[in-house]
Amino acid sequence: LAKDPADHFLVDPQTHFELLRGLRGSERCIIGCFHSHPNGLAMPSADDRANAIEQDFVWLIASGKELGAFDLFAHVFDEAVGGFVPLELRH
Repeated sequence: LAKDPADHFLVDPQTHFELLRGLRGSERCIIGCFHSHPNGLAMPSADDRANAIEQDFVWLIASGKELGAFDLFAHVFDEAVGGFVPLELRH
């Protein structure tokens, strides 16, 4: 949810908190989010950095390339380093 979805994404805080409450007491949890940078790199943007507050939260980011292809990278927010640390994706 964002004012201009072409430029930004924002998880609706109410939806996020409702999900957190719904998961309380279960073995399930939210470990991260996924979004794309269609015209940019699959790296955390300045907006991503400004909105990152949850320690060890995974940011999975895809970026557009050629038709039908994309890059996909994962980063984890680490307060100790003041930003994101790349994660290795394995398949």
